[in-house]
This record gives sequence, C-alpha cells and structure tokens, in this order.
Amino acid sequence: MLRAVLIRTGSGPLLLALVGLVAVHLLLLVSSARAPRPWSPFAAESSTPAAESPAPALADPGPRREPVLGLGRGTDADEVDDGAAPRAKAKPRGARKEREFLAGFLALAREQPGELEALAARVLAGDGPPAEKVALLRALERSGSSERVRWLEHAVCTLPDDSGPHGISVASFALGELVATAPADRAARQALWHVAFEARALAPGLRRSAAAGFARGGEDRELGALRVVLVRESDELLVAGVLAALRERPECPMAVRLLDELSPPPTVQ
Repeated sequence: MLRAVLIRTGSGPLLLALVGLVAVHLLLLVSSARAPRPWSPFAAESSTPAAESPAPALADPGPRREPVLGLGRGTDADEVDDGAAPRAKAKPRGARKEREFLAGFLALAREQPGELEALAARVLAGDGPPAEKVALLRALERSGSSERVRWLEHAVCTLPDDSGPHGISVASFALGELVATAPADRAARQALWHVAFEARALAPGLRRSAAAGFARGGEDRELGALRVVLVRESDELLVAGVLAALRERPECPMAVRLLDELSPPPTVQ
C-alpha cells in the first residue's frame, strides 16, 4: 500500500532509493563490526585485542612526596647498593646525573614499597630530564618490580623518539630493554609485537627495531604469526629487518620455514 501511495504522489522512486541506501549503509556497518581482526600470537591471553587495549591504568599517586634523589658526586649507577645503603642529604633540584636519580628511586622503592610504580606515570609524563626517566626505568628493574615491562612499553609508546648524535631517546632506551628481555619474558615479547605491528602510528625506527627484536626473541610457535603481518606490511625496511633477524636463527624450524616462504627470489643476472 505504501508503495502504491508513493507512486501515486510521484515521489515514490526517490524515497524508495533513499530507503535502499539506508539499508545498504546499515548492512555495511554490521558486516564491518563482525569482521575478524588480525590474529595475534598473544590474543588468547585477553579478549581485548592489544591494538585496541586501553592505556595502562595509572594508579593515583596520592599526595606528592619528593623522593631523595641525591648522592655524592663520586657515586656511579653501578656502585649504588640495592640494600640498606646509608642515606645521603638531599640536594637542591637542578642538574642531576642519572646515578643520583637512580639512587633516590631505589631508596624510595626500599622504604615505600609500591610508591615507585605509583610515581612512574608522573615521572615519564613530566618535564624532567631524560636522565630521570631512564633512572626510573632502571630502578624498576633493580627493585624487581612486576610492572617493569608495562612501563617500558608505556615509555616506548608515549615518549618521542628524539634520538640523535648526542644520544638515544628514552623511548629507544626502553625499547632496547624490551628487546634484551624478550627471549626470556613472554610479556616483553607481547609488548614488542604490539609496538611493531599494532601501534602503527609510532616512529618507523621504533617499529622496525621492535619487529626485529620479536623475530630474534620469539618462540617457535609465536613466530608463525609473522607470516600474515609481513605479507601485509608496507614498510620494506621493517620486513627486511625481520628476515635478517630470522637468518640468525638457523636452529629454529619456524624461522627457516618463514625464510623459505617470505624471502624474495634470487635476482637473475
């Protein structure tokens, strides 16, 4: 009946076309919402894909308490005692060396368990010097914090990669720590996967280093996921870096298989 009325009034074809367009649009929305997401070797650990996971829940640090960040000038980072070291007098805030920040953070971890982790978000997001941020990440390792990998990944994904001739960025430092930890730490490998293949807005250099680090440290069953992401990857340098890392693992069956499948054919001269 509605169709007959529309045709009789002369506006039928136009309105029917509009209804058809709305129906097609709704169908596309439903199909895109149900489309499968790219598979991750760590997807089974969480129902939320890593690419869409929220930022780490940052604990409320409560009232600000300034840690004592000063040791004598002759103290080096490697000489800081992680045990009950004698407390030194606090020095005025200003230019401090990494070892001095590290000493203060380690003292804070000893005297107020959990406070170092609560302070992490503020330090990494603050306007303090790179030495302070690096010292915080080192202190998380030395104090045996279970949140170390979490904050390393946070630093990689949130801080600028401003490496230059005078030194590497805090983000690059944190990424290097993840790469070094990855062979023995599944959480670090998961962080590298996220940086390399899911956090696509990051600097290309960070993504390339993370991808190569995952290829060097990933377990055999985890490496299989590279087959799909490398075929879809548009960064040729990232792909080349992964293949080079896989060539370093001739004892790994999956690495050998991936090289056979993904290596470009030899050039005929």
